Amino acid sequence: MLRLKIHIVLMLITMAAAGQQQKTVKFKKKIIHQNFISEGVAVADVNKDGLLDILAGPNWFEAPGWKIHQITPPVAFDFSKEWSDSFLNFASDVNEDGWVDLIVFDFPGTEVRWFENPKKNGVLWAGFLIDSTARNESPMLVDIDHDTRPDLVFGTGKDQLTWFEPSGQQ
Repeated sequence: MLRLKIHIVLMLITMAAAGQQQKTVKFKKKIIHQNFISEGVAVADVNKDGLLDILAGPNWFEAPGWKIHQITPPVAFDFSKEWSDSFLNFASDVNEDGWVDLIVFDFPGTEVRWFENPKKNGVLWAGFLIDSTARNESPMLVDIDHDTRPDLVFGTGKDQLTWFEPSGQQ
């Protein structure tokens, strides 16, 4: 008798769940830029105005109107035949000056660089080499040593997994 009651309760729960209507989630597309410029993007408050901006490849886009600012001179490429030189992007205050900088991983197997935020518009960002070879497609920016500063973890060389800890001011 107890088994029959449990079976009936389970059937009622299953029928009730099946009868619930599924909600449809819709997305609204908002175009930030007309061209494909980067494999990856980062999001951070670049200009300290309290709004999140978008960093992608050679540009950053200022919220809320997405005004374009150059980080580096753009390089034209045909996305149907070539890869962008900006494969992955991370935003982090690399030199600990209080301003967000940009870390850019080029195509896997090539270099990784960071670009210093110049703290004003209209100025290109100086670039600095982190390592000449980043081998994997999924590097991580994470505080691996719990010192409140994000570290880079990625493959380098032929058989190496490497952790890069920023050393602060230059």
